[in-house]
Amino acid sequence: MSSSSNRSYRPPPPTHCEHEQPVIRQTSRTIDFPLRRFLGCVEYYNGSKCRTFYWLDPELPNDYYKHEVCCIPFYVMKCHMFGYISDG
Repeated sequence: MSSSSNRSYRPPPPTHCEHEQPVIRQTSRTIDFPLRRFLGCVEYYNGSKCRTFYWLDPELPNDYYKHEVCCIPFYVMKCHMFGYISDG
């Protein structure tokens, strides 16, 4: 196998964490990885020390896109405020 094909290889996503619990799809809410989806332990946000983690989405190509994605909730809120989007 060539080294270029090794770089593109990704192991298959996990179905269960190291504690044998099913993994769930979650969404990162950090500035570094805004709205990036991943698979992780069901207890991830409850302080679990489980190390099972798998990115589903590719990393954003640069900081410009990270900034724009972080601003989406603000843009949606503004649209609601000015009546561009209705709740129903």
